Amino acid sequence: AGYDDDPILDGVNLQVGRGQRIGLVGPNGAGKSTLIKMLIGEIPLLYGKHFIANGLDVGYFAQHQFEQLDKEASALLHMQRIAPKVPEKDLRAYLGRFGFSKDLSLAPITQCSGGEKAKLILAMLIWKRPALLLLDEPTNHLDMEMRNALIIALQNFEGSLVVISHDRHLLRMATDELWLIANGEVKLFDGDVKDYEKWFLSQTAN
Repeated sequence: AGYDDDPILDGVNLQVGRGQRIGLVGPNGAGKSTLIKMLIGEIPLLYGKHFIANGLDVGYFAQHQFEQLDKEASALLHMQRIAPKVPEKDLRAYLGRFGFSKDLSLAPITQCSGGEKAKLILAMLIWKRPALLLLDEPTNHLDMEMRNALIIALQNFEGSLVVISHDRHLLRMATDELWLIANGEVKLFDGDVKDYEKWFLSQTAN
């Protein structure tokens, strides 16, 4: 997989199974986001085959999705559009768990910060309970309280999870295995987050 006939990842042979909780680690620019985009079909394979289970519901978070929000709609209206039969008070209570006060939940998204937009996208994704959830740096705009709330939500998430994050605490608490992406390859990393930190330091020291 790659761009303009220039492979970033080569010889990839992997499967994401039911209930797997995977953290993608590796140097910047190694291809972590490319792998996620490949998994959801956002970029075509340069060669090879990609299979998705029939009827698989996939949720995807990336920073560029901010542009897909309706700037004139409120957080509450966004939720009402995906859950039209749920009482308003229940949706407000749900948004409150993501830091949306009554006034903020009614304000147009154009008035929200980057962190608040990220929280809304995550809230909408988790509400839908997809079978596979793909997250690309979900905590970049979140404060510590919201990061902890996201970790709790991911711990309670029952589907499969693939996440890219520089937040080591999130990786420790929300994933069960690490896949290392480096030198154009994707492979299971033999170790935990602390082991990866040691590996990364050893690579940068060379």
